[in-house]
Amino acid sequence: MTVSLHNVDSVLGEQQFPYFEVEDFERKRREYGLPDAPQLMGWHRLGRTQGDAFQLAEHLIRRILTNSGSAQCIDHLMVCSSRFSMSFLQGNDRLDTLMHNCGLGSVPVTGLTLSGCNSLFNGLHLADALIGSGKCKNVLLVTADTSVSEAHRFDRNCMFSDAAGGMILSSGESSSLTLVDTACSFGRASDPGAFFRGDLASLDTQVTRLLGRYGLQRSDIAKVVLPNFYLPVVNMLMNRLGLSAPQRFAGAATQMAHCFASDYLMALAELSQRQIAADEHYLLIGYADLHQGISLVRHTARSAA
Repeated sequence: MTVSLHNVDSVLGEQQFPYFEVEDFERKRREYGLPDAPQLMGWHRLGRTQGDAFQLAEHLIRRILTNSGSAQCIDHLMVCSSRFSMSFLQGNDRLDTLMHNCGLGSVPVTGLTLSGCNSLFNGLHLADALIGSGKCKNVLLVTADTSVSEAHRFDRNCMFSDAAGGMILSSGESSSLTLVDTACSFGRASDPGAFFRGDLASLDTQVTRLLGRYGLQRSDIAKVVLPNFYLPVVNMLMNRLGLSAPQRFAGAATQMAHCFASDYLMALAELSQRQIAADEHYLLIGYADLHQGISLVRHTARSAA
């Protein structure tokens, strides 16, 4: 069954500011041994919200549903976040308000948090299965995250922007973007001293297996979307997985620091606007410590759609 991707969209925290205004930037930069070089490091500007992940999610959901006009057709809502900083009952009250404000009524909700920034891939895997089994026709998948605090916004491997991303996965109306396949894994590197704690050998095997299932090689991938870590770290990942530098997606979405799981949807929204003469395949690669994930997306040329 073909799973179409509709209304791919994202929102950033309402306050946007340059990277050098991050709390303790100079002290941390020197401590981490990093250059003040945004073009090299992949940091430019960030988004910060005075609200929380629920507010970002609600803002995005309302926009997606307004643009799609399909609030009454949603069968399932998935909300992915690395954390929801409130109690169970408080979270339910906030979710109830979100559902009411967005006109979603009593649509079933699934929340994914344990896999951090990799939660998008777990959500894609689950949504694909729900649609493929016939249990759902339209799944609204949303990711939303905020930095723990301003003191945590600048990390050794990335800067964090508050953001939300989302889209509707559907078995109905066709779209120029389709989800071909998704795979997720969890594992630790065999070398305890490795730079990446996650099992990249297993991830490399997964990439080979998934592409091979559709008769594709790494060289057939038009663009590779990775988390917005510092560019040297991203390039290390690309090299380890046998992917070439020109394949790396380097659009405007990569200049907004690490937007948690929304990185991939921001990039996918930008890629969906590309004018292409022939169909293209995009490979989304997720890495969040011991969690890994990959998704293969096909972009159908408008003339052939």
